[in-house]
Amino acid sequence: MIKHNSKHVFESSNGKYYYHMAIIDYLQEYNSRKKLEHWFRKNIQSADETLISCVPSEFYAKRFLNFMKTNVFIDDSEAFKKRNSS
Repeated sequence: MIKHNSKHVFESSNGKYYYHMAIIDYLQEYNSRKKLEHWFRKNIQSADETLISCVPSEFYAKRFLNFMKTNVFIDDSEAFKKRNSS
């Protein structure tokens, strides 16, 4: 397995697949401590709000689903059709 540009992405040895490795703590409650952490990272550290890991669950769910749609479940049906029609 070959490490990719991202610290969480690894490429298979044949270059055909990418593996995204991450830990999702879905049992974590977004409480006042997490709200304070989010505020601190956004306002004090000037972090990009879209990249902060500590976000409200609604935002996290949208970001996670968007990532899955664009990076994991890639629809290459057109490429498959072109490859098999010739």
